[in-house]
Amino acid sequence: MGDSWRNDLGKIEYQARSRMNMSASDISNGLGVSQPTVTNFENGRSDISLSRFYMILNRFYMTPGEYFARVDDRTDFLSHFMREIRAANQTDDLAIYARLQNEVEKKYPRSHKSPGPVEMLKLAIKGMAASVTDPHYTFSLDDAFQIKEFMGLDGNWFEFEYAIFSLTGQFLPLKIALPIFKDMLAAYLAHPLYLYRATFNSIVFNFCASLIMDHNLAVATQLLDLVQNTGPKTSNDEFSRVIYILRQACIYLSKLPAANDALARVKIVEDGLSLFMPEESTRDLHLLGLLGIKLKTGYRNLS
Repeated sequence: MGDSWRNDLGKIEYQARSRMNMSASDISNGLGVSQPTVTNFENGRSDISLSRFYMILNRFYMTPGEYFARVDDRTDFLSHFMREIRAANQTDDLAIYARLQNEVEKKYPRSHKSPGPVEMLKLAIKGMAASVTDPHYTFSLDDAFQIKEFMGLDGNWFEFEYAIFSLTGQFLPLKIALPIFKDMLAAYLAHPLYLYRATFNSIVFNFCASLIMDHNLAVATQLLDLVQNTGPKTSNDEFSRVIYILRQACIYLSKLPAANDALARVKIVEDGLSLFMPEESTRDLHLLGLLGIKLKTGYRNLS
């Protein structure tokens, strides 16, 4: 980031202003800034205050979300961290975890108060790395309480909190993880931003799936009920489908009288999906396999 990023900020502002056939004077009038101030910002020679920047965006009908989506090169600390940890997770490469741990300790911004962001990132690495050799790894109570203290349970979540919980939730003792999960749901309902949606979906899927794998079917069912009844009303087909599949998996694994019906309903969904969206069907079948449910699609018999 730095000067090059500031240049990009100004370039996008200039392009948007020009597209609206507006001059720098058109933008500056009434905002308490001079025309040279706007021009210097566009050329990357100076900064402006956040409040005036927001008013400038408003002048040429652009939202902050669109603006930063156009300029963001994903070189920020959090984006880089998530890319690296996903790469390590896909390959179970402990060397990547070790390198990332060293990078976090040396380069990442710290808080004067502990636990802070660096401690959370290091705990995420610790849990993910430990799970390579121990699929049932659980944080110590000291580590778990650090995460609980950092989260605060005040319903005030940002992208960093969603990212950390998506990486650590599965390693927390259930009595600590459940209040955090419910706080996350309340936070997302208060601010259901598109930016948070993918990570929110991932937390719900992974957390409930881990409960099912640990045979906590009653708790998994309660959380799925909570998400379905009070969660975001979304047009996200993937979210709705996986919630449905996890609910049916709970019924099947509970060996309730409706177990075979539950599996048959899942097969109907996956048969259709395998015809039109085979990649998503493959992901679903992988998830079901992790839960101990083997299913063949393509209008074959259940197994």
